[in-house]
Amino acid sequence: MANRVFLVDDDPTIDAKDIYTNGHSARMADAYDAMSSKRSYRNIMPQERIREEITNGSGAQFDPRFAEILLRMMDEDPDYNLREGGQD
Repeated sequence: MANRVFLVDDDPTIDAKDIYTNGHSARMADAYDAMSSKRSYRNIMPQERIREEITNGSGAQFDPRFAEILLRMMDEDPDYNLREGGQD
């Protein structure tokens, strides 16, 4: 049996807005994780530097609506517990 690729139009249970939302949410989470985690080539970025990267990328690299949500989440995390390692 051949594999079939489903497009959004082929499956009425899949909403294109859900795909868009999930994709952009994942992009923001991945970007934050990459910046707030230790890498082999650099240490964890300070939260203020991450804020600058998200702000500068809003409208270009990131959908501004999702960037704003992440920035609000960061505002609610003044102790930077969302980063790798969390509460030291």
